[in-house]
Parts: sequence; C-alpha cells; structure tokens
Amino acid sequence: MKIWSTMICGAALYAASGCSTTDLNNAFVAGAGSVLEAATLDKAQVQAQSKMAVRQLDRQARIAPAGTRYAQRLARLTQGLDQYQGLALNFAVYIDDSINAFATPDGSVRVHTGLMDRMSDDQVLAVIGHEIGHVVQEHSYQQMRKAMLARGVRQAIASTESGALAAGMVGELSEVALNARFSQQDELASDRFAVAFLRERGVNPDAMRQSLMVLLADGDTGGGFLSSHPSSQARIDALR
Repeated sequence: MKIWSTMICGAALYAASGCSTTDLNNAFVAGAGSVLEAATLDKAQVQAQSKMAVRQLDRQARIAPAGTRYAQRLARLTQGLDQYQGLALNFAVYIDDSINAFATPDGSVRVHTGLMDRMSDDQVLAVIGHEIGHVVQEHSYQQMRKAMLARGVRQAIASTESGALAAGMVGELSEVALNARFSQQDELASDRFAVAFLRERGVNPDAMRQSLMVLLADGDTGGGFLSSHPSSQARIDALR
C-alpha cells in the first residue's frame, strides 16, 4: 500500500566513483545476463547499496530542518528508536504534500509532511511501525534484492573497482523504491507488526486501523505508501 512502502525501497543505488558513467553502464549491461552470478547478491550488499540510494534521495528531497515543527515532531515520536530489534534506524521528514512514507533495507525511514499533516501522532507512529515491520520482516530487502537481480546489479557491482552504480541505474531503483507495492501477505503482516509495535510503546493499537481510514478517505491510489494490495478497506477489515 502506499502505506508504507518501506518503501523499500528506497532507492536508488548510488556512490561516488572514479569510473566513468560509460564504464559503469557497460559493466551493468555485461552483467545483466549473469543470473547465476547475481544470485549471490547478499543482504549486506543490498543494505549497503540501499544506504547509498537513500543518501541520493535525501540530496534530491527537501528535508525538514532540525528546528522545524515537522522534524521536532518526528524526533519526539521516534525517541528511543535508534535501535530496534537489532536494527539501526534513522529518520527524516521530506517536505512533500503527498501522503507517503517509506523505509529501506538499511533501516532508513522517511515520512512526508503531507502524511503528518493529515494524521495524529498515534497514526503517524502506526505508519512508522508498519514501515519498520517491512524492514524487520525483510520484505523491503527481498523486494530490493529482486529489483537488483532483475537488473544484473550484482555483476555490475563486481565489474567496478569501487562497487558504484551508474546514475541511470540509480534512477531506476529509486523508482522501484518510491513506488513499491508489497504483496497482500506482506502488507497484512506489517499491519499486524504495527499493532504489536504500538502496544509495545503504550499507544492505542487501533491507531493502525485509523491510519488506514485516513488513506481510505483520501483515496487509495498511487504507488508506494498510497498503493494498497489488498485495499485499505480490506486491511481495515482484517484488523477488526
């Protein structure tokens, strides 16, 4: 669902490199057919490239500065969540009117101001819990890995000394990240994870259902956080 796309996603594999873009693109093309080689792509590699991708997304986005009400609100809501179930998390707010949020395999969580404007604190925390659920349960890792394998990224990385990827590849995986659509099973599992997450933090677990109601009222369309498989209504029914 857009809701919480964990969005996987996040994005765009990028790193500064001494190699030319042409060299990197050639390496990518050469590696695209090497499925067996790509199959060795491990979690550490996916997380490392995910982290570089998020750095690029952060550079491209308008991030709410530390002193703003959005940044202060997110910091308050996520206090004590730098580490969660063995995962290092980091948070930021994108100044963007869309109702969106996502998390990536490396533990980066990004929330849009549009979502924060439309939801209460408990509901925002529910969305964050849902996104963390995608990361902890490795939904985001599996989806990013599949996207990388489909593009022969493992071979491309191996073919460059720096392990960097070309800008074109970055853009493609960035799209995958921001418009990720999880399976029905993954979405429902992360909804349940969010309910447990809220209870653990002493927050009314019904906030998860309420956040879905906000999405339903706003329209269940789009990619990423806003795209829902199953629909928001089906997920609301599953939480009753």
